[in-house]
Amino acid sequence: RQQQHKTANDLCNKERTMEEPENDTLMGIAECLVNPGRVVVRHGFAFVDDKESISEELADCVVSKVFPLEVEFSRPGSAFVKPGEGQVGLLRRDSLKATSPGGTPQFAVTPVTAKHNLRSLLTEPKYAMEARGARLLVQGGDRLEGWMPLSFDDLNRTIIEHDREELRDGVFWRFGHDVSFGKTIGTMTDGITIEGSSFELVRDDFVVKPGQRVGIAAYMKRKVSLAMTQHSDVFPLRNVKEEELATIFGTPGNVHIYTGKITFAGDTHVEYDLNSFTSCSGSMVFLLDKQQPEESVRKEDYGKVIALHAGAHPRLSNRNLGFRIRMSHLP
Repeated sequence: RQQQHKTANDLCNKERTMEEPENDTLMGIAECLVNPGRVVVRHGFAFVDDKESISEELADCVVSKVFPLEVEFSRPGSAFVKPGEGQVGLLRRDSLKATSPGGTPQFAVTPVTAKHNLRSLLTEPKYAMEARGARLLVQGGDRLEGWMPLSFDDLNRTIIEHDREELRDGVFWRFGHDVSFGKTIGTMTDGITIEGSSFELVRDDFVVKPGQRVGIAAYMKRKVSLAMTQHSDVFPLRNVKEEELATIFGTPGNVHIYTGKITFAGDTHVEYDLNSFTSCSGSMVFLLDKQQPEESVRKEDYGKVIALHAGAHPRLSNRNLGFRIRMSHLP
């Protein structure tokens, strides 16, 4: 019995290796289904998995700020390109001069995504591809309305052992502080620099604490599979069927908001119990506006960004995580 107990503990402590094939999504790393009891429903013009934690007003506001990220991958010397899927958010910067009095407020914006979304895949045998470009997509449901090329210094960066960052208790994140800032867009651009398209960072003196309610919003390009929601082979999904995932996560061609609570707050990262699937990485982690602990979250904090979503915790199958973004991080 002692030997059986030891074996179980060894399995629980076995760290997922990012080189293992997790799914068929280019550039994707593991993300996980934490709460299979959640059900996505319409909430105003949005789709959310917990109407009690977010108002219709905030949900509607957030939907307009969600943009899919597409990274172009190709084998060296090949003209054939395969797209990688993720999310990219826009952080609001300085105000831009309006073209006409009374016009819609315009702001410079800085694109932000997960650093691992942009990495070179040449050292990953399953793909052996390099990242050649990145672009923000403007979706109208399942229809592509337009796109904009983005410039990231981290594009095609090779991840090395030295990059890793300790989360806590000897657990490391292979990609380091997994946040990449793109070149700021400082000229007025349709659908990009308008006020409703960008997020704001939370106030500098805000203290992230367990129990605070957070959400991520992600555009779903294609049907979610079990492989896209399973932490690892060490922690396989049990009692969840493929056909149930549409109820939990929603359907392709829509933006969905997934909600949960912070379970651990570190100096550089935050862990939470909300659901996610592979290609959610790069989503902004924002504060919800209902059921918040009043002693730590003010009304002015609602909808503000505290972190960038990265993926599943390397060892714990009951949480996902993101990396903190502060004003001092901005380029």
